[in-house]
Amino acid sequence: MPIDSMPVPAAPGLRHLFELKAEVGTPIQAHQAAWGIRRIVPVLGGRFEGERLSGRIEPGGADHQWIQPDGTAELDVRLALKTDEGQTLYMKVAGVRSASPEVTAKISAGEAVDPSQYYFREAIRFETSSPALAWMGQKLFVGVGTRLPDCVLLSVFEVL
Repeated sequence: MPIDSMPVPAAPGLRHLFELKAEVGTPIQAHQAAWGIRRIVPVLGGRFEGERLSGRIEPGGADHQWIQPDGTAELDVRLALKTDEGQTLYMKVAGVRSASPEVTAKISAGEAVDPSQYYFREAIRFETSSPALAWMGQKLFVGVGTRLPDCVLLSVFEVL
């Protein structure tokens, strides 16, 4: 069947899942190379709140970042979440944060910057052994983030 005769699917919608606040520690620079800087940002804990799901971020997670020469941060985050009902989730995140050199310098210096001045998006997957939350392992989620000096704020949405 020719591609132009196939029906085009509708653009996906989004449904809010939760707001997340991750408390972060001091970044650790693992190494620097010609292609960028590898650093690890420890996640100390935090909280997530939503209509369908709320709970806490367990300590021990981290964001393994690759900072490219142009300042773009490639994000690789792994977190353990525990719902208020005691269910556990493993959250895997692949993201990008990019901005002008001036805005990147402010973020790196620990300054609060208006999130409209930079791009911070994430693709998110969840794993769980909870039957009640099994549906989360069958979906894709996206996040829109804000970087503050001591935390990351993330609005998470289910892709419909």
